Order: sequence, then C-alpha cells, then structure tokens
Amino acid sequence: MKYFVTLFFALSTITAYADTPLEPPTVLRKESINKEFIVTSDPKEGTVATSRDGKIIWHIPSWFRSFYIANDGEYFVTYYSGLNLIPRDYQDSLPLFTFWKNGKIFKTVSVKEFVTRKSILVTTASHYYWGTVEGVSDDRELRVRRADDVVFFYDIRTGREVKK
Repeated sequence: MKYFVTLFFALSTITAYADTPLEPPTVLRKESINKEFIVTSDPKEGTVATSRDGKIIWHIPSWFRSFYIANDGEYFVTYYSGLNLIPRDYQDSLPLFTFWKNGKIFKTVSVKEFVTRKSILVTTASHYYWGTVEGVSDDRELRVRRADDVVFFYDIRTGREVKK
C-alpha cells in the first residue's frame, strides 16, 4: 500500500476527543519517516529542524503542537493548534494546515478552502470537528481525512491537492 502511517506517527499524532482541554504547550520532537531529520518544537525556543548529525537546517520562532517533516528536511507541515476541533465562531480564513519550505511559509489551507460546506462540520459540545491529519507518506504527500470521511492528499512541496 502506497500510503500508510507508521506506528511512530500513529502514536505521535495528537487527536482531540470530544471537548477535552488540550495539554499545555511542551517540548515536542518528531523525526522524518527516514529518521534523517528531527524537528523539535519548544514553546520558549521555537521550532528547529536538524539533521541526524545535529546540523541546524532551519528555525522558526514559533511553537507548534502538530507537525510533520519530510524526508528531505526541507519541507514541513503544521496543522491547526486546536487539532481536529475548531471554535464555533471560527473565521473562514482560519488556517487548518500550513506548508513550509526551509522555515518559510509558502502555502496555507484555510477552513473555507478545505471545508467547502459548513454542513460537513460535526458539532461537538463546544466546537466543530473538521477532520484529522493522518500523516505524511514517504513520497511527500500529506493525508487528511475530512469530517465527512473524504480523504485528501496534498503535495507538501507545492501545498496543492493531489487528485487520486
């Protein structure tokens, strides 16, 4: 199967259930699938990507709760800090996932772009469930499952949807 989420990513992906408060910001660390690159996101120091030998590849002064790094260390994807729940009073422009290259944003996908009809959203006690970021494949595609169970793929080198 071309796409799969390794056990590491399955266990490291944080998912919000119901309306449980999120954990406070802490230092988070994830490796690329090929284990050649490491991203550390620290609420005080920001986010840094390093190669296996410790060389700094790029730095972003912000902290991220949820992210993936590509096998080349160049491309990085972050997704909404509220994970799979957005506020009931969200703005259409709220970014759900953001694509980066060498620490610089080049594409953002907003709620309005991803959730084409408000009826797709699932109402929870105090939020809307929009979907889940399932992971990044070896060939640099982000896999996202929308609340209506439709799966989308995005090329993390362009931020564009890949039709399957």
